[in-house]
Formats: sequence, structure tokens, C-alpha cells
Amino acid sequence: MARLADLTTATPVKGIVPDAAAELVSVKWHGSDVVEVVWKDSAGRVGTEILFRDREPSLQILTAGRPWSFDGDRFEGKFRDGVHTTDASDLLRRMVKERLLTFDGTLLFP
Repeated sequence: MARLADLTTATPVKGIVPDAAAELVSVKWHGSDVVEVVWKDSAGRVGTEILFRDREPSLQILTAGRPWSFDGDRFEGKFRDGVHTTDASDLLRRMVKERLLTFDGTLLFP
């Protein structure tokens, strides 16, 4: 879903032309709820469309780049704060569900 405010010139948009993407050549506002766009599709056809706010759910702005990528996880192998520390004392206390004491009366897992 794209908002009408996101439509700018030279933006590829899907949903104006059926089953194809169209590049916006011109965007002209008429009030706050209506936009007149001049578009050009991949075949070279040029057209004009008046878009109202109710058409926003059917519009999709296409991003430049590939729709897929074989790039790996950019965080793999990097250390982050708090990831490699574990407090096993609280974990064991929850498993046993009771407070374990030593012979002198102090907590076994403080």
C-alpha cells in the first residue's frame, strides 16, 4: 500500500496500469485528496490517471534493485552486547521452583 503523498516523478508504481508497472512522469495535486498523474509504461504508452484516496490500497511503489538477494546475514559472526552471557542460577532456580539453601543458610544460587 502506498500513500498518495509518496507518489513523486520518476517513481515506478504498480496498480495504475493493470498487471504492469508504470513510471510517473508528472504528479499534480488537486486539493488534498486527489492527484493527477501522467504515467508511462514499459511499452512506451503514455496515459493520464486521476487518483483518489480510495485507490491507495491498490497502489504499490516498486523499489529499485533486485526482488531477491543471495547476500548473507550481515550480523552473522558479530558479537552483540548481552548475547553470549547467560545467568544459569536463575534458570536452575526456576526449574526446581524452590529456593535452595546451603548448610549455613545462605542461598545456593544468589
